[in-house]
Amino acid sequence: MAEIAIIVSILIAAGTFILKCIDQNSINRARLQSNIGNNSFGPSEKDWLDDLKNKNMYII
Repeated sequence: MAEIAIIVSILIAAGTFILKCIDQNSINRARLQSNIGNNSFGPSEKDWLDDLKNKNMYII
């Protein structure tokens, strides 16, 4: 019976971790795709790409 409880707790922990990662990815995607230009939310994708061109930086 203890083995089942351990397996269930591991599955719950793994599921929580995966959901946290998905949530963080969607937050980052929303930041990149926003064209709001609101600095508190993060730079828009266009501003970011213009920055790369102006500073001669390279996407790795």
